[in-house]
Amino acid sequence: MADKNQPLVSIGLPVFNGSGHLALTIESLIAQKYRNIEIIISDNGSTDTTWEICGHYSAIDSRIRCYRSESNHGSSWNFTRVFELSTGKYFMWVAHDDKHDPRFVSECVEKMERYSEAVLCQSHTISFIDGHEEPLYVSTLDSYEGLAGIVRRYKEMTCPLL
Repeated sequence: MADKNQPLVSIGLPVFNGSGHLALTIESLIAQKYRNIEIIISDNGSTDTTWEICGHYSAIDSRIRCYRSESNHGSSWNFTRVFELSTGKYFMWVAHDDKHDPRFVSECVEKMERYSEAVLCQSHTISFIDGHEEPLYVSTLDSYEGLAGIVRRYKEMTCPLL
């Protein structure tokens, strides 16, 4: 049950033909310790079983809302769509093959609430390649100290190999 005293977090999940990983992603979202979330899934004209997976999970968790386009409108359209359908104080995008620790949302909300001047939050991230046990890279950030400018910060968090 969602705690209405907590800020609502909208999670946008745009997907196209993501049936191979989608269930694991959704399960990692519904297992979040932070309960006041809405999960907005937009199926962008998938031709696999993506829509059936969406229907299964929306039937068992009322926090999940699913939308389907009969044809593919492109990834930019789909990312924009889930954002426009969101209603939360906070918003995050999730890829169909992401897996999140159960504390992910609660830790991000705690930081955003503590630092009212913040406009985004990035957690520790480990990236893998399918079929490989070893991580491709680990991205961590424990403070804002020593970071000069938004471009450098963005590169550090999203492109640690560059």
